[in-house]
Amino acid sequence: MKNKITSGFLPKTFKSGLATVSALLLCAGSSHAALTLVGTYDPTGDANDADRSATFLSGSVPGITAANVLDLGTFQGLVSTAFTSGNGGVIDFEGDGDSITSGDTFTTSSFGGRTLSFTNATNDLSIVGGSAGRVPISGSNVIGGNRDLNFSSFLLTGGALGDRLTHFGMTILQRNQGVQSDVTATFSDGSTLTFNTLSFRDSDNFPANAEDAFVGFVAPDGLSITNVLFDGDNFTSYDDIGFIVTPVPEASTVALLGLCGIALILRRRRS
Repeated sequence: MKNKITSGFLPKTFKSGLATVSALLLCAGSSHAALTLVGTYDPTGDANDADRSATFLSGSVPGITAANVLDLGTFQGLVSTAFTSGNGGVIDFEGDGDSITSGDTFTTSSFGGRTLSFTNATNDLSIVGGSAGRVPISGSNVIGGNRDLNFSSFLLTGGALGDRLTHFGMTILQRNQGVQSDVTATFSDGSTLTFNTLSFRDSDNFPANAEDAFVGFVAPDGLSITNVLFDGDNFTSYDDIGFIVTPVPEASTVALLGLCGIALILRRRRS
């Protein structure tokens, strides 16, 4: 079933709401060329690699735990499989050098008949080559130029009604003057996941580029990701967004599960 809405069957108040939303989106910021997707996160053989994975700090509800945090190795395998099946990929920002102003919207290239768009909600940033000790984990480009990175308004277009953005990963790059970034993910029910503060520098105790930190997570069952905030300082830079969409089960699968459930009930009654 495709995400298709026929306006003729919508209530007048809903049509008005859609028009208002459309107008707001048009005024919010500019759109960029489609971001190319690749299938490998943090490829080996490049100039730099992510060195460690961020850890769980807290969840706003009991159901959000350390199990919702993904380490780099686990995420790499998941996103590679998702890319092959048309359910995700990696944005490496190569060939996408551009300025990023607050309110700008980004859209990925097509994957499995869908696209994913999202908005940079705060600060002016840029897609540039690495500098000041910030070495990309792939290619030559990073996202930098200011402190915070706040992705919101995630929107899937195409695919099936009920497809959900469920997995997200990104890397915070170390620099030669120290970096600290608090990271919070928000889900569709308003609950949040917060990571341990990441603080590191490539002087004193650490060799250069030894503390780039991967931040990865999965939404709780039945929920989707609505916002990702990297609250950084000291002109933090970032690299490579990976994401996975969980497709809604096919109608045949749902029907089969229903039949299995009915058969189990009948069997229990007979026994």
